[in-house]
Amino acid sequence: MKTLIFTFFIIVFFQTQSSGQSISKKSVLKLAQKVADWQLENPKDTFMGDWVQGPFVNGLMAIGKLPHGEKYIQAVKSIGERANWGVIKTTHRANDHCTPQAWIELYEIEKNPKLIGAIQHELDRNMDAVSALDNDLTFKSKNGEKWSWCDALFMSPPTFARMGKISGEQKYYDFLNKWWWKVSAFYYDTDQHLYFRDETFFTKREPNGLKVFWSRGNGWVVGGLVRVLQYLPDNAPYRYKYEQQLREMCNKIREVQGKDGLWGAGMLDRNAHKQAETSGSAFFLYGMAYAINHGIVDKDTFIPVVEKTWNSLCNYVKPNGRFTGIQPIGDSPAKYNEDYSMPYGVGAFLLAASEMYELLENNKNE
Repeated sequence: MKTLIFTFFIIVFFQTQSSGQSISKKSVLKLAQKVADWQLENPKDTFMGDWVQGPFVNGLMAIGKLPHGEKYIQAVKSIGERANWGVIKTTHRANDHCTPQAWIELYEIEKNPKLIGAIQHELDRNMDAVSALDNDLTFKSKNGEKWSWCDALFMSPPTFARMGKISGEQKYYDFLNKWWWKVSAFYYDTDQHLYFRDETFFTKREPNGLKVFWSRGNGWVVGGLVRVLQYLPDNAPYRYKYEQQLREMCNKIREVQGKDGLWGAGMLDRNAHKQAETSGSAFFLYGMAYAINHGIVDKDTFIPVVEKTWNSLCNYVKPNGRFTGIQPIGDSPAKYNEDYSMPYGVGAFLLAASEMYELLENNKNE
């Protein structure tokens, strides 16, 4: 009887949106493809190998693995070929590792060594460089080799996890595990279960007196947790720590969800940040849906949360497929034109859609 009641619960939540339209695998896939198509046709004036584009390229890879996704896998291949499967070099090196996550995933399909040569060389170089440095993780030190700001946990750790899997070399997992938890010890607030963007936020406060936690920064972390867990060995003795942190963050995210189903740029003072921020919100959906799919959080508790979030995010997709409500490049909560769009936010939406599709598939709802 309990199973029947739960099954009914799942069906009810996924058959009705606030707009009156049903949430189904078909509708999720169709909308994700529409959003991806618009972005492919309207690329930002940035190099497709940089961090701004990274989540979008990774999102293309994610929906490319869904039914009828060959077009998007081919798009990733075309992007990689134009970039010569390279790795750009910037001041903050974690950013350089973001887009090549897709090169490694494509390598899993094609087994072509040229896809991963440059990124493997870069990861090896980065590990050597970091081993020669002290343990200072402050962002203001401008030590670009390290993960010295919370966003970096999306950019680089998932790349090390992917390289660990395809190479079979433990050193990539060891580096990832060592430095994720160093960064966590420095930036993760164990009371609020959220990450400070960097050390300059330790003493900042919202108008309501609470700490300042940037939603997109925390979204990057949640996305990073998902993408690390996707490639950690199931029997890794440290895997439970990543699952526990994702569980803690999901519970906090659920607790502060806005009535509109989304989150403002600042997470703990929605009165001061009434405007919804869709890139962070999409990453939160990605994390929560993944956590449901893998038994990390309670389904009964989180199904209504993800359903409400998905419905609200859909309202930010224009008829032509342009996904909006994305905060421009920055490092802290801010006000902006809600019609704004950026590739990293589009990528967050595609990643969220890929996990929503799996959630629906797991529950056999058409």
